[in-house]
Amino acid sequence: MVHVTKSITVSCPRQQLFQAWRHLENLPRFMEHAEITDEQPNEFLAWRSRDGSDVQNLGSVRLRDAPADRGTEIEVDLQCETTGGKMAACLADDLRRMKQVIETGEVTR
Repeated sequence: MVHVTKSITVSCPRQQLFQAWRHLENLPRFMEHAEITDEQPNEFLAWRSRDGSDVQNLGSVRLRDAPADRGTEIEVDLQCETTGGKMAACLADDLRRMKQVIETGEVTR
């Protein structure tokens, strides 16, 4: 398993971001094949891949208010069966897509 941690700041309240991550129907917009294993509302969410997923993974997301009222800091911690460089790039892409979905309602291509 490869372990990767990435962070991003999104111009959005923590509660709204948590709801976006919490509602599994939203996850396929930026992350596939996940089921929730633990949560602390508006602060923490953990998941793992479902049985039969192409890539086995587990991870968590922590949400904190960004300094100077700039939105929310998101830190994603992910362990996955893949090469480290590819996983880091995929996670960074997933976070950028999530930021676009939250801030604009769509992923720009």
